[in-house]
Amino acid sequence: YFARINYAFKSKYLLTITGRYDGSSKFGSANKYAFFPSAALGWVVSNEEFLENSNIISLLKLRGSYGITGNSEIGSYSSLGTVGTYTVSLNGQRVNGTGLGRIPNPNLKWEQTAQANIGLDVSLLNNRIFLTADFYHKKTTNLLLNVPISTVSGYSSVTTNIGSMQNTGLELAINGDVFRNNDVIWNVGALFATNRNKILALGATNADVFPGPYFLGQTNILQVGNPVGNFWGLKRIGTWSEKEAQEAALYGRRPGDLKWIDVNQDYKYDNDDAMVLGNMFPDYEMTFSTSIKYKNWSLTTDIQMRQGNKVMNITSINLEDREHYNNNYSSILADAWTPDNQNTMVRSLRFAHADPLGSEQSFIADSRWVEDGSFVRGRSLNLSYNVPAHFSNKLKLSNLRLYINVQNYFLISSYRGYDPEVSTFDGTFAQGIESYGTPRPRIYSFGLTANL
Repeated sequence: YFARINYAFKSKYLLTITGRYDGSSKFGSANKYAFFPSAALGWVVSNEEFLENSNIISLLKLRGSYGITGNSEIGSYSSLGTVGTYTVSLNGQRVNGTGLGRIPNPNLKWEQTAQANIGLDVSLLNNRIFLTADFYHKKTTNLLLNVPISTVSGYSSVTTNIGSMQNTGLELAINGDVFRNNDVIWNVGALFATNRNKILALGATNADVFPGPYFLGQTNILQVGNPVGNFWGLKRIGTWSEKEAQEAALYGRRPGDLKWIDVNQDYKYDNDDAMVLGNMFPDYEMTFSTSIKYKNWSLTTDIQMRQGNKVMNITSINLEDREHYNNNYSSILADAWTPDNQNTMVRSLRFAHADPLGSEQSFIADSRWVEDGSFVRGRSLNLSYNVPAHFSNKLKLSNLRLYINVQNYFLISSYRGYDPEVSTFDGTFAQGIESYGTPRPRIYSFGLTANL
């Protein structure tokens, strides 16, 4: 069910009240339905007497809203157990049978997000410049998560409502004509967005959750008090030097092997030494767009910038591997540890099968995998020409336009992979993790549009 009330008084004071009652078969029998209300207020200040004749301010509007929304983006009938088919050996005989395939959760219910928002809309100089600003704070409760559980139970995970988190952010947008006359129009626009996230609770005990993906160990972690999207693993600090041979031996290592921070000083590297290595989400994002029109010609471009996010480049564990036969970064030939190059992050070159100590490969994620994912990308560049009407009319066309377009026309990044804007694995908490990702193509297109 859905209902909305809109009210406006003298085109100055605006009120909207909305209510919806949604249901989903994905949740438990007692929790299938939920009510989601919202309310919004607006004040068109520019319609007040003291601004209605302004030559500078064309529009000034203040607005605020509060509402609750629901999320049901999980698998169908997730509250119910399923039946699976299994093959086992009994008394030397192969036997087919059925059993519980998924743990039921009859208490599963809607995830809810309560959000407060205040905003500002401004138009200046006879609608030549537009500015929009939004500040929001939202709190999500009853988070839906496929939580890993001990495999002793016979299962690896269960879908449940666990904990809460908050997001606070700011979004700014500006667009306007820098120059305008009869022949030339130059328009510029920019968008800015930043968000800060914090986990407030994770179940009854607030225990850490490792949401996956699992690759040679855990790769990311959810912790109360920290943001979503933290990478997790060992902090690499270099390689053991010849002067450190005695200390390296305490760890079962030798000069040329990798060295990590031993957090608890127990002379071994394990999960107790793991720490946060960075976050998959950016500090801020920006988009810049501009268009220049001169008579029948038009040139437009769109540029994206992302700053402060990290990418876990799992591909590098193989491309920098010196223990097995692999395709490798050519840089390891110059960067690998040697007696003459001991201050390096790349271990010495020797094969595991011929090494009496065997493989040194870590089964815990490593800070060497985590790279800066900041970038500047040219998303599109378009040049077009509108054929004059007297010519298109001869072809019995009301309009004829020719264009050339390039997508992904440049990328500036220090990331060693093909593209820092990548996610090999599915899932909200697996963004920014790459394992042999496919490069994003540069696309050239030529065409025309015609109207009869």
